[in-house]
Amino acid sequence: MQNFVEPAVKVVISQMEKIGEVEVGKDGTKTFQTNAIAWQITPDGGVNLTRKADNQKITPISATPKDMNIIKSFVQQAHERYGQTQKLLPQAVSVDNNQPTQRSQIQKA
Repeated sequence: MQNFVEPAVKVVISQMEKIGEVEVGKDGTKTFQTNAIAWQITPDGGVNLTRKADNQKITPISATPKDMNIIKSFVQQAHERYGQTQKLLPQAVSVDNNQPTQRSQIQKA
């Protein structure tokens, strides 16, 4: 999971920063929030994903298939809408498009 998530978070933050959707905290942490997940890059280059429903960090151990589908779907959407500035791993752009309800769950409010 980490081989997918870290580059995915960095790509999403990069793309959303271009359109002014990223908040930069006092400590330099960059955060982008969807309805389901808060995406963060810390000043030291680390990444965090937090499930907004229960405010829990998404880790390789705690990630659910639903979390992974949301992440994959949003990465694909960011790539399609705003272009790609960083090369993703091959599995990062592989999305199951047979779940249209997932897209409605991750739309920005």
